[in-house]
Amino acid sequence: MIKETISIKDIANLLNELLKKDPKGIKKLFNYRVKTTTEVANHPSVLVASSREYGPKSESKISNYSLGFLGILNGLFGTQEDGCGFLYYSYKEYKNGQQDILSFGVKDY
Repeated sequence: MIKETISIKDIANLLNELLKKDPKGIKKLFNYRVKTTTEVANHPSVLVASSREYGPKSESKISNYSLGFLGILNGLFGTQEDGCGFLYYSYKEYKNGQQDILSFGVKDY
């Protein structure tokens, strides 16, 4: 049966359930990024990361965009006034740069 409505809290709850069952798989899924286009980067609610390239006189320009699963999920619900998404995950970061996802949550709205 299809769910006609789903809230961002429903998504966070599902992700937390999956995280308990397969933390390595969920970590891999949410850490995976693909290069994407300027058109996707300009979408009004999908969130992407950008890389900058620095030229002469410290001028910078965006050299590429990358898209992850969290950016797509946040695109379903829009962004806050500061441009950030409502869905997030908290993590533990290690000295070697590795991260473990601890839980998913929803920022107040």
